[in-house]
Amino acid sequence: MVELIAIIIILACILLIALPAINNTIKNSEEKKKEEALNNIYMAAENYLMNNYEDHKIDNAGDTTYVYVADLINNNYISVDTLNPNNDSTFSSKDVVKVTRNENGTFGYELICNFIGSIFCFRIRRKWL
Repeated sequence: MVELIAIIIILACILLIALPAINNTIKNSEEKKKEEALNNIYMAAENYLMNNYEDHKIDNAGDTTYVYVADLINNNYISVDTLNPNNDSTFSSKDVVKVTRNENGTFGYELICNFIGSIFCFRIRRKWL
């Protein structure tokens, strides 16, 4: 009986030590998943801009253009099943990727939800060459 109690106490201690590490691993993997999803959307926007350069010229530092996520989906740059990384819901027709030419020639990307309504549900900036 005493051995059984000792084993239960040891298992409880192991669980108390391991649980925070497990939670951190799960949280980090969710953040990486969001970041990868955003990177895929940003790369799709970059490809879209390259193929539609005349409509979206951003040659000078500070120039900005907007690419609707719906255009990325409709033109098969991203899957119709792609979900918004912020809330795992489908994209609305108002969601855009803001693309800005930086001073050093790279591009900055920002996912803006409900752009027409000016409600920003998720903003993460990325710089690409």
